[in-house]
Amino acid sequence: MNDPHDNWLRVGDGAEMDEPEDPTEDWVEQLRRDYEELQECFMESLKRERNLKNEYELYKSRAEQWRRQLGAATQREHRHKARIRELEAENAKLLALGADYRAKYEESAEEARRAFNAMTGNAEEQLEDLLEGRSK
Repeated sequence: MNDPHDNWLRVGDGAEMDEPEDPTEDWVEQLRRDYEELQECFMESLKRERNLKNEYELYKSRAEQWRRQLGAATQREHRHKARIRELEAENAKLLALGADYRAKYEESAEEARRAFNAMTGNAEEQLEDLLEGRSK
């Protein structure tokens, strides 16, 4: 191992004392590398943040578009339901009118049957009277 502290420990053994390397230079170099690494991480983080913000804005825009489409569809649905109610009311009126006309038709047909029966009954009576008059 080439640890500068080893030289200091061996001084008592009679070894020659080497001047230890300046640990400050290594420390400053390590700090510089750490700073560059942190700077790169920070730039990557900013890039990811921008990408996430863009994605958020895109999804937010899509959500707003879908909300508007849903609102428009809901309005169309309400209009269609209102139109269906109008048509059902009109249908009920027409059914009532049809029932009224049917009742009047049946009443008129009954009167016509009675009139016809009365006329045919009179004709039958007259025919019987004629036949009886001839037979006499």
